[in-house]
Amino acid sequence: MSRRELGVLNELALLREAIARERNIPLKYVLPDDVLVGLVGLRPTSVDELGQLRRLDAGMRKHIGARIIEAVAAGEAIPKTRCRRARRGRSARSAMRWWRRSPS
Repeated sequence: MSRRELGVLNELALLREAIARERNIPLKYVLPDDVLVGLVGLRPTSVDELGQLRRLDAGMRKHIGARIIEAVAAGEAIPKTRCRRARRGRSARSAMRWWRRSPS
């Protein structure tokens, strides 16, 4: 993953954590890891584009779609120098595991 992708991933993970706390539910019930990775690859700019992800159902798009778009935009807006450095050849899944373990 690139630095930019890690920036978007960071913002989406923070959003997921906030929603999980608001609703008092596990992270995986808000947005599973594979959906986060899909969102990083898609980098949607509108709620309509979220329909391209099969695992993100209409209810989720309706309830948190705007917040997802805001998180993606926030991740895109992070200056490259403030984004975490990516390791070469890191897959999306391994980047997700690495992100969870590393300090902010």
